[in-house]
Amino acid sequence: MKRLVGLIVTGLLAAAPLPASAQSGVLLESGGKICFSNDQMSHESPAEYQQRIRDQRALPGWIWESINKMQEVPDVMEFTFRQIGNDRVLIANGGVDQDAATHLDAALKRYGPIHEIWFNSPGGSSYQGVLMGDIIRNHGASTRVLRGDGCASACSTAFLGGVMREVEPGAVYGVHIYSRTISGTVVLDSDGLNNQTAEDVRNATERALYIGRMGIGKVWLSIWSDTHPGCMTFMSQDQMRKAFVDNLD
Repeated sequence: MKRLVGLIVTGLLAAAPLPASAQSGVLLESGGKICFSNDQMSHESPAEYQQRIRDQRALPGWIWESINKMQEVPDVMEFTFRQIGNDRVLIANGGVDQDAATHLDAALKRYGPIHEIWFNSPGGSSYQGVLMGDIIRNHGASTRVLRGDGCASACSTAFLGGVMREVEPGAVYGVHIYSRTISGTVVLDSDGLNNQTAEDVRNATERALYIGRMGIGKVWLSIWSDTHPGCMTFMSQDQMRKAFVDNLD
């Protein structure tokens, strides 16, 4: 999936000449929605598709650069300790794999106390993202995304565990509702559809409870639930402040 998204982003960049303001790297407080397809998606009307393409082409160049850097990471998240002045920092770089929470917990125990965790990750397992957020909050660490880096999908969930949180201007923070994989050969009867609906409701409820525990505003949940799994909303600095994603101001 990560390689596919990277190829699509590269294609979008090649097809979309950037305006001078985007090329100069300004507008570091902006955000926008990106759908990782050059074609019209099933949930889009023709007018919505055309508007989405126009909006994507108008995005600042630094957003695309940060997305590319976020994609160019190992599939398995790596944790590296650094002492920066008086701060003990844990760098979390890579995909949110199925053992990411266990490895994070081990790194915090090995190098703790950790003051800040710096994320650069395109995401991965939604379940692991929630576990990581709870671990971070229990440890009492803060979280940060540095300028030029990115944190999206499951990473954006884990990031919320920070006691103090900052997404620096020039970094991307992306959310979308989690995806579901269903085999094309499976035909669900009414019981199967009801079970799937019940699971979806449980997952949405658990996510709402999680962001409540983390002290995040309903703005986050609204943007998350309104973003198709095949797309990503990269929140602006203003949106992040209103949702308490960035709570240092």
